[in-house]
Amino acid sequence: AIKNMRPGRVSKIILHFSTPFWFPGEGTINFIWTNQELETSDEEDGWITSVNGMYEVNSTDLRMWVVGEAASLVDTLPDDDVIAGATKLIRKFLGNSELVGPKRITRHTWLTDPYSLGTWSYPSIHSQHQDYT
Repeated sequence: AIKNMRPGRVSKIILHFSTPFWFPGEGTINFIWTNQELETSDEEDGWITSVNGMYEVNSTDLRMWVVGEAASLVDTLPDDDVIAGATKLIRKFLGNSELVGPKRITRHTWLTDPYSLGTWSYPSIHSQHQDYT
């Protein structure tokens, strides 16, 4: 069963805001990038192009998912850099350069945790029903 599983890289980060910029129940933002944006992203915060969305957790918090290779990088960044990247991302997609970013984040660096070394697994095309029973 283990041989049939595939590892995935995902970093789940909770963004805590003093004052939410979204209406209650409408705190979902999905990000879609053009090929040009993907090709010209900065090295410093290019990881933000691997954020597929932010989703409301409650009235003041959003959950941000960073996927792929970028998740490994984000797990090594200081909180201030992650907050700056998340703020840049929100401002870009909402078109509001004055928007106040999160005051802090909560996360666990699963990809660098020596006891887990990862966060996600998914079935491969070789997985069978008995792998899960």
